[in-house]
Amino acid sequence: MDFRRRNDQPRKLSGGDSSCAFEINSSGVIAGDSFVSSTVVDAASWTDNKIKSLGALPKGIFTAALDLNDDGEIVGESVFGYGPPFTSHGFEWTSAGGMKDLGTLSGGDTSIANAVNSSGIIAGQSNSGSVLYWHAVKWNSSDTIDDLGTLPAALQHRLRHQRRQRDCRLRKHLDNAAHAML
Repeated sequence: MDFRRRNDQPRKLSGGDSSCAFEINSSGVIAGDSFVSSTVVDAASWTDNKIKSLGALPKGIFTAALDLNDDGEIVGESVFGYGPPFTSHGFEWTSAGGMKDLGTLSGGDTSIANAVNSSGIIAGQSNSGSVLYWHAVKWNSSDTIDDLGTLPAALQHRLRHQRRQRDCRLRKHLDNAAHAML
């Protein structure tokens, strides 16, 4: 695909000055986002170098298409507020049905749809009653959400302890060395 700017084919949505592409399917359709004003971003797709707005969920202020499959199903996230608490919902977009809110786990207020396969199964994450903890989730082809859970608490504790020990050893080592900074 040729992505050089052409006078007759805009690369961003009208009203905005920036866009971003995240994924491409085997047909060359691209999923991403584009500013539509200085404060609002809509999900977007590109086909044959032409941009199309996919819109946003109601009250969405930042919406990004994060993945797509070869059937043209597109998934992503529509952010409602940066909080605290941060709130968003995952979405699925199809040419036949438009944008559909995938919701959250029971008691949650945030979800993200990260990937979709050729069977229409969507993978992502959602909180469940606690803003602090994410659960891996999947939405089946009927868009029913399934909680895939988290690591058991004992394993989480052991991993945090190992990480703290590693960080302490690393800090001790780095205290006596020159550091590159970004």
